Amino acid sequence: MLKNFTYVSLIFLSLIFLGCSNSDTNQNQPEKNKEQFFFSKVSYDNIIGGELRATVEFEFDKNKVVVKNGFNASGEQTSTRTYAYNDKGLLIKSTGFNQNGEIDIINTFNYENGNVTSVERIRNIFMDTIYNVISYSNNLIENELINTKGDRLIFTQHYLNEDGFIYKSDNGITAEINLIEGLPISKKIVYPDNVVEFEHIYLENPIPIGPWKNFWSNLYGNLNNQIIRQTGGVLSHEDAVDLPKYIISAGSQVQREYEFNAEGLPIKIEKTFNNDFKSIWTIEYQN
Repeated sequence: MLKNFTYVSLIFLSLIFLGCSNSDTNQNQPEKNKEQFFFSKVSYDNIIGGELRATVEFEFDKNKVVVKNGFNASGEQTSTRTYAYNDKGLLIKSTGFNQNGEIDIINTFNYENGNVTSVERIRNIFMDTIYNVISYSNNLIENELINTKGDRLIFTQHYLNEDGFIYKSDNGITAEINLIEGLPISKKIVYPDNVVEFEHIYLENPIPIGPWKNFWSNLYGNLNNQIIRQTGGVLSHEDAVDLPKYIISAGSQVQREYEFNAEGLPIKIEKTFNNDFKSIWTIEYQN
């Protein structure tokens, strides 16, 4: 079951996700670091069973992702995704293209008071359109995925603690995280026939600085480190999440190894998922 969870999690990582809270766990970081450094190139290689399977490269405009290109093991381009933002830095549209340059999917985002309230997904590959409808009330956020007939496909509830962070999500599989000042310390996942629990371990030094500390929130336009997967996926802080410290491991879900330059900026991150899947990130900065 744990391997099944990881497999599902990895699929969700390739999908759009979005933040939901206006809290920024990195708010105590020195403000001068926010735009002191700029990416020149970020890419990662996916390796399964010791073999390269795919490469992804990001293009930037002032540390904001504007293009993501995918390549197969032979170096042939297989996909492209473009990102557009409004004047507040919120993601308003992402468009995915296949290797022939044809549009596969168009995601259009709508907001109220900085919170995303709906997402329209035109999926040409399936010849359909689906919608996320997101509502906010007290300490609860509900995320419903429906089709054009109004049929519910997935329904997820996200619970917020007193600091405004998601600590629990439930879409039939409950995931609950113990948070201390916005930092996940442990996690419990309750499946119908199994319970998985694990601890999170972090580097004490260095702490995140520069554009990498806000990589995902810059991409999706919200200043927080809590994630709602629009498909209703299990709440995850193990990967693809901005955190106030560098995570080393979260049980067997993911382990990370880092390489830093002389300024304390990460230049290589090796992520291992359940020992059989690696994602190796290379990060370059402008001089």
